[in-house]
Amino acid sequence: MQEGRDVIRLLWTDFRTPGEITGGDLAAKAMSMIPGLPIIVTSGVFGTAYKLRSGITYVSKPWSVEVLAKLILRLTAS
Repeated sequence: MQEGRDVIRLLWTDFRTPGEITGGDLAAKAMSMIPGLPIIVTSGVFGTAYKLRSGITYVSKPWSVEVLAKLILRLTAS
């Protein structure tokens, strides 16, 4: 994120990620490094959304490609 902050237009991550950091933690770090970056966190685990900071868009699984495409277009429209 430090090296690509000028070209990153969106962060999309799952709440459950491999390793020690969650997608929510990754999203919070991205928010602090790249203010205004649109962020989508997805999860199939019930009750995950409340663990996210405000300003992060949550999408529960399953989601359709059409709905996600519209969301991405809306979040990245300049």
